[in-house]
Amino acid sequence: MNRDTFYFVIVFAFFLLLTENGKYPVTDYSERALNGYKEILKTAKETVTQSQYGLGYGNLTGLKLSYEDNLADRNALLWPFRDYTPGQPWKERQEDSLLPDIVSSKVKSFWAQDRVSPGKPAYLLNISGDVYGDFTITKPSTPLKPYLNQLPKFLEEFYEALRNQKYEEEKQRYEDDPENNLPPQEVSDTIEKVGNITTYTEGDVILQIRSLESTLSDVDIDKSELGLHKDAVLVALLVELRNHPRTDSNTFDMFAVYFQDTGSLVGLTKSAKFMGLHALPHFTQNLENFEKSKFLVSKLLNLTNIDRDIAAEDVGRTVELAQTKCELISYIQLEKTQFDKTQLSFIDDELKSPQGLPLPKRIPRIEVKKSLFYSPDCGILFESSTDKDFVGIRQEVKYSQLRKALFFVFLLAILELRLFMRQTKYSRTPSSLSNISTLSIGLLSGYDLLIAMIMTLVMWLTDLYLICACLAVFNILLFYVFQLRYLLTISATQANERGSTWREILRGSLVRRNSGDRDLEAQTDTTQAAAAAPPATQPVAEAANQGDTIVQSATNPMQYFMISFFISFAVTVIALNAFSWSLWALRFFEYFCLLVFNSYLFPQFLRNTLKNKSQTLSWEFSIGTALVRLIPLYYLCLNPSNPFRHPYDPVLVIVITCWLLAQLVLLFCQKRFGARFWVKSKWLPEQYNYQPTLTLKDLETGFSSDILANLKPEEQQGDFLLCEIDCAICMSALTLPIFVADKPIDKIANPLMSKVLVTPCHHIFHLTCLEDWMIQKLQCPVCRSALPPI
Repeated sequence: MNRDTFYFVIVFAFFLLLTENGKYPVTDYSERALNGYKEILKTAKETVTQSQYGLGYGNLTGLKLSYEDNLADRNALLWPFRDYTPGQPWKERQEDSLLPDIVSSKVKSFWAQDRVSPGKPAYLLNISGDVYGDFTITKPSTPLKPYLNQLPKFLEEFYEALRNQKYEEEKQRYEDDPENNLPPQEVSDTIEKVGNITTYTEGDVILQIRSLESTLSDVDIDKSELGLHKDAVLVALLVELRNHPRTDSNTFDMFAVYFQDTGSLVGLTKSAKFMGLHALPHFTQNLENFEKSKFLVSKLLNLTNIDRDIAAEDVGRTVELAQTKCELISYIQLEKTQFDKTQLSFIDDELKSPQGLPLPKRIPRIEVKKSLFYSPDCGILFESSTDKDFVGIRQEVKYSQLRKALFFVFLLAILELRLFMRQTKYSRTPSSLSNISTLSIGLLSGYDLLIAMIMTLVMWLTDLYLICACLAVFNILLFYVFQLRYLLTISATQANERGSTWREILRGSLVRRNSGDRDLEAQTDTTQAAAAAPPATQPVAEAANQGDTIVQSATNPMQYFMISFFISFAVTVIALNAFSWSLWALRFFEYFCLLVFNSYLFPQFLRNTLKNKSQTLSWEFSIGTALVRLIPLYYLCLNPSNPFRHPYDPVLVIVITCWLLAQLVLLFCQKRFGARFWVKSKWLPEQYNYQPTLTLKDLETGFSSDILANLKPEEQQGDFLLCEIDCAICMSALTLPIFVADKPIDKIANPLMSKVLVTPCHHIFHLTCLEDWMIQKLQCPVCRSALPPI
């Protein structure tokens, strides 16, 4: 699953949280904070409108002190410290700028240094996409001094009121229900800032670049004049930093300006203590870039009616950001492509609105030549690593690859349906259904339901809606229409095994332990007499339909539905949250889940052993489903350029492949050497004997009294008395031999029982009659007790 899905779930949950608990109470603190913050925004907006490059940042919160002022510990309340004139203009140096000289010099060495010439290779025009690379912390010989930017007093009071309110709510919940709530955390004077990455020296950096059109979907970009201005365009930029074990992750959301002629991108975060968006034009390094970015930033700020659109919730969020997160300034320089501007424009138009025109075989990637990130309030400087490529693919290319990959998954799902339907035809009689493992079918179907749940959650991606919807609907139909129905049929067939131990199943003699079963056994004689009612010509298959209610009542479709839904939903949520775990935890979770879901043949191997059946699942089904599971895994783990960003992992492929092959080998050995080839015979309980040698003492316990009444002493063959009784299936007479001699019974051969079968529930039938019956149902025709296979 890609990262976008995880962010969607987090954002969705965040908005739900805001909907339910996001209303701040109207207090003196909130009213004062709201009105004061509106005044700050109005002042900042006016400052941008009147700003000039040579006059500096102006009266912007968090930018009144230059780095030199910060070193001198000057008080921002005493601003301004100097006047700028045409003769002495503001310059990009630490005496005037927020950036230390070491940062400015590094930026000037790579950023916006190579302008595009007409007809020559150009930089990408559209840079929407995700870019992945590494970074290393830069530690100058003279440590960088963090800015101690303070919130205005009224915002600090508002923030403390919010923290105290949260503490009181947690305290009240804990006092009301201490068993289900954690004790409240005391309000600490020390706040650990998100993004203060001084604990590690290197890590991963991910840039998520999005166009304003996709970010501000309710805004008419052209009408608002927020489109391309000369060669500059505003974009939304999300910077994510992670240490290599991925035990710590930090995200920074900002607006940035991209200059197409130089391939350079600059962005700043924004909070109540740092008006980075308003100061963005001054960080573009020269007057020309300043004018372009000032125009775009002014148009973006004009979208907000401060008096109407700003609410207490907005103040709360921006104050929370100011107090809990580091600010960040980003400078990113792209590599040139092999195409000129005209060719790149053609590629962009075709990718955005496909017309079937031929595109280059290799669409240019987003390649970062160099990047630098500086946090003024946390005093951290880090740069992209040169040891690893800092690259990504365009968003349109990524979606195209995702659509192709998901379409292939859809074809595999169709193939799995075909295999499943052929398996249901291969084993559709009760005798064969009783040998299928419900756990095997459950693991197979659970995998498909999990895919359906994941696809349902990612349908919010507009460009992937159709294929995700098709895949979700198809997998839901595959599970609930075919797999769940088949699983219920198997469960109904095996209902007679409930309450039996594994030793009883191994022996083939099943015991029904509930009170209803005991009542049923107590009425055996009555039921046997009633069974004589069907005529002798009644087909066995028709008679087998009698009593279906007893078996099918053992299963509850709604119960299976609810259990499968909640389990799959829980696994899906855990899987999506796993992307925020550490790398080792994520790898363990992935290995564990794949091993579990690909263990579906092992329960069948054990089931074959219990039932002493060598082949229940067809080889076509067993091998075919294994390939359906392995093909996507091979694509994800052996293709480093897969659009899901799954890392290259041949070890996982080898582990899962060997595990599936081992299960197939076990099934083959059962076919070749017998279902119980791996179990010593002395460990196995004795199998039930359908043709026992009966004595008069046996007839006195459990058998019908009619058998004793029909004994004919004059009809005796050797050591056996003969008794004629009726077969309850065909209603024809059968001859039952009864052993009467005083000899060891275990040494007596009884050829007279060759055509007679005696069930564990003490009912007697012709061999052919009961065999035909048990093809349809493994139950006694008289009392409906479970019968072991013959």
